[in-house]
Amino acid sequence: MIEQIRQEARGEVDVQYIGKIVSLAKKRSNGGNAARPAFYQARRRPLRIGSSISDVADDFDSAGTLGCFVVGRRSPHYVGMLTNNHVIAGENKNGAGDPIVQPGTLDGGNVRTDQVGELGRFVRLRARGINFIDAAIGDLHDGIPYDSRQFGTLGDLSGLGDAMNLPAQATVYKVGRTTGQTQGRISAFDIDNVRVEYDMGVLRFDNQIEIEGTGKRAFSDSGDSGSAIVDEDLMVIGLLFAGGDEGGSNGLGLTYANPIGKVFDELQVDLEL
Repeated sequence: MIEQIRQEARGEVDVQYIGKIVSLAKKRSNGGNAARPAFYQARRRPLRIGSSISDVADDFDSAGTLGCFVVGRRSPHYVGMLTNNHVIAGENKNGAGDPIVQPGTLDGGNVRTDQVGELGRFVRLRARGINFIDAAIGDLHDGIPYDSRQFGTLGDLSGLGDAMNLPAQATVYKVGRTTGQTQGRISAFDIDNVRVEYDMGVLRFDNQIEIEGTGKRAFSDSGDSGSAIVDEDLMVIGLLFAGGDEGGSNGLGLTYANPIGKVFDELQVDLEL
């Protein structure tokens, strides 16, 4: 079939097998034993970009990633924590004011000692039709210390960028709860009909960014959902939300991200620096 497509397109087509794509929060039924946490899975005060974060669910433990800190466009004194809907909003099931803990419950966090905020705004995921972002904000509690700039070992965030202005195969980085700091390259822009498996079903996303790992490492893994993705100038260009373990030039899978401009416009926030 692939060869027939190539012949009909006279060779002007790129066909890749990418395997199954899933949302990348990490989950486990309650009652398991958590392993000793790595750096980004541990309790962090001040809060750090890339740290473990989650909602508090009754039936399972979970953890995703705190992507970055934001301020409201209409309320500049407001500070929030950016991540995915499926990390802190329970795929639309949670309500405003529900607790958020750091570290996530999968990494030992609990609402009595580790609550750092509560669910604020989120963009509802659509089981039918087209999604463009998987995003949510946690309202940071007063008095919780945080570092809004440090991005792994690379330095401080410098602002917002635009993936569409980057050259082909541009180098990018992320810091996430599971795989920590990784390097990758953009393999495609503006991808439509990305089908992602969630608990609520298989959802369609359009206008997405595709990223592959470089060297012998995958760019992301389960638990890295919500990570901010930056370019070589440490400008934030994307919000990681899904991926798979097949495909890519190194065979270790592909990662998908929402363009950060769309995320910030929908949530009416700006980057906190």
